[in-house]
Amino acid sequence: MNDLLPDPAPDFSDPIGLLKACHQRILRYCDLLEKMVTLAKTEQSEDTDKEIRDAANQIKRYFSTAGVLHHLDEEQSLFPILIRTSMKMADLIHMLKQAHKQSDELWEQLEPLLSDPTKQENLDSLEQVSEQFCAFQREHVKEEESGVLAMAEHILSSDQLRNIGYSMEEKRKSSR
Repeated sequence: MNDLLPDPAPDFSDPIGLLKACHQRILRYCDLLEKMVTLAKTEQSEDTDKEIRDAANQIKRYFSTAGVLHHLDEEQSLFPILIRTSMKMADLIHMLKQAHKQSDELWEQLEPLLSDPTKQENLDSLEQVSEQFCAFQREHVKEEESGVLAMAEHILSSDQLRNIGYSMEEKRKSSR
C-alpha cells in the first residue's frame, strides 16, 4: 500500500466503517475547535481573524449537517436492530441516546459562540464550552466504538448491514 495516498473512505456498503470514519472526523473537528480557540485567545491580526472565522464556519457546517445525520444514522438505522439483541445492549443504547441529547445540548451552547469568535467579548465562555464539548465528544466516541460498534461488527448479518447502509444513504438523498 502506498503511504502517500490516504485509505479510501468507507461507503454505504460498509455502514460500520462509515460511522467510525465519521467519529474520526468528529475528533478532527474537535482538534480544530481547540486550535481555533487558542488562536483566538492569543493572536489578533487580519490573517488570524480570517483563519479563525473559516475554522468556526467549518465546525458549524460539520456539526449542523453531518453531525446531525450521524446521530440519525445511529438512532434510526443501527440502534433499532441492535436493541433487540440483549438487555445489556438495550441498556447501552439507552445510555447512548441520552448522550446524544447531551451532545445536542452542548452544541446548542457552542454554536452561537462560533458566529464570530474573533469578536467574542468573553472568549473564556467559548473556551469553556469548547472544552466541555470536545471532552464529551471524545468520551462518547470511545464508548460507541468500544461498545456498540464493536458488537455490531460481530453480530449483524450481511443483510442487516446492507439495510443499514441503504437507510443511511437514503437519509442523505432526502436531506439534499
